[in-house]
Amino acid sequence: MAILAISRQMSAVDENLIKKMADTLGYTYIDRRMIRQRMEKIGYPSEQFNKYDEVKPRFFSFFSKDRENYVNYLKEAICSECINADMNCVFAGRAAFHILKDIPSCVSVRLVADGWTRLERATKEFNIDMKTAKKKLLRSEMDKYGYYKLYFKLKLSDETLFDLVLNTTNMTEDAIMQTIIDFLKNNVTEEDERISKEKINDLRIGQLIVSLLFNAYDVNVSNFNADVQGKTVTLSGITDTSGTIEYIKKILSCELPAYKIISNISAVQDSMSPSRR
Repeated sequence: MAILAISRQMSAVDENLIKKMADTLGYTYIDRRMIRQRMEKIGYPSEQFNKYDEVKPRFFSFFSKDRENYVNYLKEAICSECINADMNCVFAGRAAFHILKDIPSCVSVRLVADGWTRLERATKEFNIDMKTAKKKLLRSEMDKYGYYKLYFKLKLSDETLFDLVLNTTNMTEDAIMQTIIDFLKNNVTEEDERISKEKINDLRIGQLIVSLLFNAYDVNVSNFNADVQGKTVTLSGITDTSGTIEYIKKILSCELPAYKIISNISAVQDSMSPSRR
């Protein structure tokens, strides 16, 4: 069992190659369409998907609660797809490489190519002229740069984010596929597979907790995260007052009585208040 999370520059490879690789491995192929369907199934508003999914954020997105809600639903959807696929899946984009970075059986791959090669490939992939292809590639780069910087505080140019970075400029499709498949098989052990199911389930529970507090109880916490390990939930993020933190702890003590709740949430207004003398 393994998870392959592919991130690619537009036209570094044809997206059909990623699907072909999933078919070769006998894994479930998970792309934008499947993630959107999963997010909508668990309650995400369909009209908001295109507004936030791998596009350059608008100015007001920096202050929007909808932005964090999108990320929460995305994480939950990715975890659900892993579980449904019995941990044998190939993700095309959608920040899966980052969301699943702590899952031992997940191998993250970044596919790149030089600008001229991508330009030539784009004209064939999308059946467009060179000028249109150049604009399309530039727009894609700008969108993804802004998306990952705002939502995940990442720079895709940082090669340390990935297990394998592959320059496809002078590679055939068969060579690309074989290199990735060999790397996957050589870097995922039986112990990794055993641990991963438990970790992905904990990750999903954490996202369910965050979604519950955001949507059912309308709590106001920025950069909210719930790290679940066994029967312990550790909360982190930033909120306005300590009253919000106590409110969250009371909710979870009722919703999750079998879990120990630890809060590392910071209260900004309380920390900025002048000390009493």
